[in-house]
Amino acid sequence: MRILVIENNEKIRLKICKIVRNEDFEVFEASNGIEGIEKAEKLIPDLIIADKSSSIAGGFQFVKTLKKSVYTQNIPLIFLLNSSSQMNFLYTVKSQADDILVKPILSEDLLFSIQRIIDRNFKLDQILINYGINMTKLTTIR
Repeated sequence: MRILVIENNEKIRLKICKIVRNEDFEVFEASNGIEGIEKAEKLIPDLIIADKSSSIAGGFQFVKTLKKSVYTQNIPLIFLLNSSSQMNFLYTVKSQADDILVKPILSEDLLFSIQRIIDRNFKLDQILINYGINMTKLTTIR
């Protein structure tokens, strides 16, 4: 699985990358939303983990840009937030993020979120296979 980590704080970015690499995922890094969009369109990762404050226009423009591109519109997204509040739920719904995590990030929470997305995508793949659709062939066409 290929994961793109977008985080402007180098220390946090390296910590997240280490957690993910320890689980044998292939990890790519970006230090801001613009670089992240460019890498996402080039690499087509299986998952993006992005700090809301590293993203364009506080995250909303970042997601809008991702969802407009045919290459990145279906990539699952985990948003990282700096503080916990009731607005986080609304933010997730409005931003179309698949999950949110509040800093400081616990490795268990991050890995649980990643596993949940993997499980959901596996179930979707199984449904499509039952209908004779091979997503591997479709997603490699570029």
